[in-house]
Amino acid sequence: MPIKRGPKLGRAATCIAAMAALAGALQGQPAGPSAGLTISQAVEDALRNYPSIRVTQEQMNAAAAGIRLAQTAYLPRVDGLAQINRGSARSYGSQRPAS
Repeated sequence: MPIKRGPKLGRAATCIAAMAALAGALQGQPAGPSAGLTISQAVEDALRNYPSIRVTQEQMNAAAAGIRLAQTAYLPRVDGLAQINRGSARSYGSQRPAS
């Protein structure tokens, strides 16, 4: 059974990107609780103000979807075919007149 790593990797990359954005947002601000910026606010600001984070996140989602699509080649496949013949027993083997 294949190991699924996609969602965890996406969360880790999002957390790393949010931390980088938080570090960039806090540069130039005084250290300490007077800054008034929570982690959730920093993540929201990073997602809103840094479109490269969203682009990277969507690229990772697209790559994970491509992997899942490639894995479907290993799944069983079911095909079906139905056919009906409207001929009678008397016309079996003979040709029908052209209409």
